[in-house]
Amino acid sequence: MGGTWVTKAPLQGEGFAGSIIDGKIYVSHGNRPGDSAALSIYDMAADSWSAGPSASVARSELVGASAGGRHYAIGGRPAQSTVEIFDPAINSWSAGPPMPTARRGLGAATIRRRIFVEGGSTGATPHSGIPLSANEVFNTRTGTWRSRAPMPIPMMDVYATVAKGRKVYVFGGFDGTSVSGAVQIFRPATNSWTLGAPMPTPRSNAVAGVCGGRIFVIGGLDNARANLAVNEAYDPATNSWDTAPSKPTPGSEFAVGDVSTGTQIHAIGSGAFGAARNVHEVFNCPPRCPNGKKDENGEQDEDGHKRRNGQKRDNGKKRDNGKKRDNGKKREKGGERETVKGCPNGDDENGDDKNGDDPNGDDPNGDDENGDDENGDDENEDDEDGDDEDGDDENGDDD
Repeated sequence: MGGTWVTKAPLQGEGFAGSIIDGKIYVSHGNRPGDSAALSIYDMAADSWSAGPSASVARSELVGASAGGRHYAIGGRPAQSTVEIFDPAINSWSAGPPMPTARRGLGAATIRRRIFVEGGSTGATPHSGIPLSANEVFNTRTGTWRSRAPMPIPMMDVYATVAKGRKVYVFGGFDGTSVSGAVQIFRPATNSWTLGAPMPTPRSNAVAGVCGGRIFVIGGLDNARANLAVNEAYDPATNSWDTAPSKPTPGSEFAVGDVSTGTQIHAIGSGAFGAARNVHEVFNCPPRCPNGKKDENGEQDEDGHKRRNGQKRDNGKKRDNGKKRDNGKKREKGGERETVKGCPNGDDENGDDKNGDDPNGDDPNGDDENGDDENGDDENEDDEDGDDEDGDDENGDDD
């Protein structure tokens, strides 16, 4: 499998919360060394860091998330329920409603402005305390928390947690005895869990990101609490794993939360047990190719499909040729997408939008707010998966 690593302007620390919003990465709190309430802002275009206003509560081993253009910093050590919210538009922090279950070493993923917070522990350091099965969701629109079905395997240090295709994926962690290769998959629409094919390399304290239909899990800790450089790619379509280029510098306890652009995954900071390192390495993912095609390394990508005029969606609806979208744009009949280097027929490299709201309506992760969602997650349509906030929930899961 292809992909390359590049080194960027570094940041010293570990156990941060991270969010990508409008071309910037907001990295808050963490051990810098010493638990901190600081905010560092990385400008991806300029490859430079600047300082933002500090939050109120110093902590590390928390998790970040982004929703509605805001950065959320959740939980942390010692095990706590703290939620702090940074709004870049007004350059200030505010306190959010406390999380029901106090915890550190937790994971988080966002689906349609709901933040799903998974696992964690009661301890104060990696691999300590009681592993938790808590699965709680914060609705950022209403400011309320809700408990969902618990994780089948209680797990701490599950920072490698992401959302893809209307599901939450939790990779590895520490189960109280050893690091794990478990892949736990939550489907909010049915409030149920399944298990995926285990990671080839069991580990905890890793970072994960979605790129080109695959989920890459990078770094982490092994049972000896040694930092790892391993990079493995999970394909949800085939429930299988592949090996990707290793991280140049072994690491763990990165800035975690929302740190993938859809084409790159940022591994910022590193260390465990006080070993706060000054590092920032970025994985450039292999290109996303059309369905049934191969990338330049011979790997097939499940999310490279393109919609043709009049083709039915998964929910049985179809768009007539030339019909305008909700955002006023329309695709011309017979139009093709821009090609991408390394793909036989190409595909739109911008269709893997990290926040799931590709303005062109080609979001492979099924979270397009513009009414072109083929996976039934359109806020303006009837949500076939039963999680529609607008009251059109046919499966009875409407909040």
